[in-house]
Amino acid sequence: MTMTKTIEMLALFFLCAAIAAAGNMVGYRINIVDSLAGAFVIAVIAAVGFLISKLPYFSKLPMIFWVSVVAIYVSTSLFP
Repeated sequence: MTMTKTIEMLALFFLCAAIAAAGNMVGYRINIVDSLAGAFVIAVIAAVGFLISKLPYFSKLPMIFWVSVVAIYVSTSLFP
């Protein structure tokens, strides 16, 4: 995958997070700051998993595996 496609994919993660935050604000009347914070955390987890899946040795497993591993690690008490 080229660098341009990688940047496009990362931009799409954050665009989807912004749209989801706006949807939460309109549909569920949640404060936009709280909604953006949660959507940003999910986008960062997805971006880290995506970037790990593009590393040479780690590309043998699918991206969803690495996103899940990052999400599990972030949700444990080991993460500060």
